Amino acid sequence: MKDRLSISKLPDAEFEIMKIIWANIPPISTAEINRQINKNWKIQTLTVLLQRLVERGFLYSEKPLNERLYSPNPSITKEQYFKFSERHYSEQFHEIIWTSGRPRLKIGTQTHDCYISGLKIVFNALRTEPDGTYISSKEGNWIAFAPISGLWYVPPNTSFRHAKRIKFEEWLLEEEIIDSISLETVDDLLYKAYIKKDITLIFLFTFSDLASEKQLCRLYKQAAEMDDITSLSILNGRAAALMTTDEIDALAKDTFKQSGATFGILISKASNSCQDALLAKSIEKNNVPAFAQIFPYSGKRLSSDKLHNLADWLMKKNNIAMFSIVSPQLEDDSLQTFLQKSIDQNRITFFSISLNLIAPKLSQCKLDDMADMLYKKSMIAFFSNILEYISANKQGELYSKAVKNNNIVFKCIFESQ
Repeated sequence: MKDRLSISKLPDAEFEIMKIIWANIPPISTAEINRQINKNWKIQTLTVLLQRLVERGFLYSEKPLNERLYSPNPSITKEQYFKFSERHYSEQFHEIIWTSGRPRLKIGTQTHDCYISGLKIVFNALRTEPDGTYISSKEGNWIAFAPISGLWYVPPNTSFRHAKRIKFEEWLLEEEIIDSISLETVDDLLYKAYIKKDITLIFLFTFSDLASEKQLCRLYKQAAEMDDITSLSILNGRAAALMTTDEIDALAKDTFKQSGATFGILISKASNSCQDALLAKSIEKNNVPAFAQIFPYSGKRLSSDKLHNLADWLMKKNNIAMFSIVSPQLEDDSLQTFLQKSIDQNRITFFSISLNLIAPKLSQCKLDDMADMLYKKSMIAFFSNILEYISANKQGELYSKAVKNNNIVFKCIFESQ
């Protein structure tokens, strides 16, 4: 088969094989296909189906050694087949037929159960096929088929081939369609949108009040567990408001270990007691990502003394990352204490953090005196940090000293500025 026009609709079994072949780098062996198909087929059954696909023109086969290998026909890509398949369904979707006094919906050679609502006949199911989803209305005023690339809207008593093609989002926003969709249908569609990461539909179902509270909460929990920040952010507006504080706290605790982006959203909704407990745990476990996300909420409830004691403990433990998160919340007196302590203990990183926060609030005289002291003690790294904050007169004075004393290191520091 070399012509696209000769593409034929594949039986389900052969279509499953083609999905595997399209997903792999060719060529692929019979044994590898059998391993991935997960159908418990005998090897003879698989061989027959593969040969049929060769005869249909979907596959090429070769046997360079002892094993037969298969490659897809490049003239029939997966995308081309789906387009054909969608068109095939649109041409084969016929009408309501009656069997043994009951209505059935005929699609090609297959028929599906329907039911009667008043004088209207409705397709009573939500079915997912390789080509899309069939949807039914509880009110019985429409029949629809949603292929991968969009949706076909079928008014009552209208052949599918005369259906109107519209975008899925536009279709859902039609007031009469929204009113007629059953809750179970919306929940199922929302779940499929979530699995496929269809952001537009997740947003639409979440904020249109179509989906059930139970489904919104279920997907919210699933997104949290999977650290799916995009879906969680969309669901957060409604789902979090529907959940109890205990449920939010439990989710925050469950996602604490990974401390991903979703944890940041959950901890903002958690109770004060949960936030405080997880802050303590983050310090104990040295979980810096979690600490960084919890502290803006829990830290603001700490007194000045407790903040000082926490920063002091972090400095003793040489926990630079957490100290840098806490220090912006410290009082000026505390910052000056840690500035001096970092000099006394020769802790340059803590000095740099404290200096950058407190320097704009210190008098010029105090900064110049500190620079003078660091110069005399030859604390080169500390002096480099404070140099930008001292006055021009003090810089000139200390540079002259460095030249006079032939202090090459300090001369280089000044000259590099």
